[in-house]
Amino acid sequence: MFINIMANRACTGSNFDFAVDAEFHVVNEYYTEDNTLRCRGHDGRYLRGLKANGANGQSVTLMENVYDFQVMYGISLPIGNTETGMVTSWVTAARLAEFVEADGSIPVVALKIAVLIKNDDEIALGQTRNLKLLGHDAFIPDDDGLYRVFETVILMRNAWNNVIAGG
Repeated sequence: MFINIMANRACTGSNFDFAVDAEFHVVNEYYTEDNTLRCRGHDGRYLRGLKANGANGQSVTLMENVYDFQVMYGISLPIGNTETGMVTSWVTAARLAEFVEADGSIPVVALKIAVLIKNDDEIALGQTRNLKLLGHDAFIPDDDGLYRVFETVILMRNAWNNVIAGG
């Protein structure tokens, strides 16, 4: 998942070549790799073709033992002829293309994020339970361990913020 924001540093802590505390266009990329939730920051000028290189390849670990990471996008469609800014539908990244507007934007006003975390130790549990993340099918973990699902909703209140799905 990529999030475009105006900020004074990327998720890695880098301000690229901007002055300290200067606000600039940053694109934070969130992804999982080897059961680790990571973030890589990109200079927005690179993505707009204004700079030769927008990232140094550096990423930071946000969370370990992440066995699943899912995102759903809250879309705001007009109700009648009125723009409300309220979530009218939750969709996966695969469906975002259906909502592209004439100017190329997507009316995303909120994110639902879920992570599945497993403890470090193998714990023999007498019972298994179904786990479910957001709108996906429930599943039973295939190994012993203590799993926990964490979910949150983030409202995109700032007009500068823009969400692009993929990667």
